[in-house]
Amino acid sequence: MAEYNFNKVLPYSLELLFNMIKDVDHYHEFLPGVDHSETYDHAESHFTGRLTVAYKALKQTYQSRVIFKKNEHYAYVRSTAIDGPFHHLKSSWDLNSIGDDSNTCEVNLTLSFDFNSMIMKQLLTPYLEKGAHSMIDAFEQRAHDLTQRTQQCI
Repeated sequence: MAEYNFNKVLPYSLELLFNMIKDVDHYHEFLPGVDHSETYDHAESHFTGRLTVAYKALKQTYQSRVIFKKNEHYAYVRSTAIDGPFHHLKSSWDLNSIGDDSNTCEVNLTLSFDFNSMIMKQLLTPYLEKGAHSMIDAFEQRAHDLTQRTQQCI
């Protein structure tokens, strides 16, 4: 099983980052390799998400159970795959507002995965290792883009 941990301080509000991370319906618009994204079975603190990811000629769809919670200074979003090519896939986002500045947030992401098939593991582990890093960059760019759009509307 592979596990990656990322920690970064970003100049965005907890509210913006939390809403963006749990907005799985729009992942296909900004995450590399995500062809389709949708959610269903919505409840107050959880939903089910379905992603279709593509790498070269390989395309896979899987579903995850997503749980989330937010208060004034802390939020989390947890996702666990419930089917698809993964024996194990979990992502854990933890967001902490920093100090009195509501526009600064510490972001912690832990991503762990393992595949059901050795062939899938050999084919996709290098892609996911690279993808884990580009995923953080994509979320940061998305936050920047959303902030720019909001400022242009004001």
